[in-house]
Amino acid sequence: MIAKPIGIQGVALVSDEGQPIFPPMGMDKNSTLIMAGSMLYLAKSTQDEFNWSSIETISVRAQEGYIILANCNRNNFLLVKAGKALSGLLEGEINRTVEKLQIELQTLQETSIPERAESLPQLAAEVLPRIDEVLYELDAEILQNNDDEIRYRGRRTNK
Repeated sequence: MIAKPIGIQGVALVSDEGQPIFPPMGMDKNSTLIMAGSMLYLAKSTQDEFNWSSIETISVRAQEGYIILANCNRNNFLLVKAGKALSGLLEGEINRTVEKLQIELQTLQETSIPERAESLPQLAAEVLPRIDEVLYELDAEILQNNDDEIRYRGRRTNK
């Protein structure tokens, strides 16, 4: 994700408690813990207050960029830090990555020990290589198809 020319500066997969499942890329661990914890608290509070079934994303936008927390499944969230970018392009990339992570996380849960399937972050030794594999596959796809121009809905944009 970070290698794509759409302004993503950092990414982390975090547990439902805000703990990084693998070392964050492009963000320091303390910032990741603070941001993920705060955003998860906001998501839970909002969900409880309005009786919503689940929260898909929480985002904060500033002139300098975005911080977005996207729900992968009940126990895992993708935290993304991005600079200035087209919001539709950024959301599309996050959604594609979440879909790929959901498939991989589901596979891991189905193959893990039944009593531990609910607490995926405890399976760090098994999770890290698979998650890294998914993220590096995404980077490889981008580098092969990258023509160094940002596209928005199929149209080239001026840099």
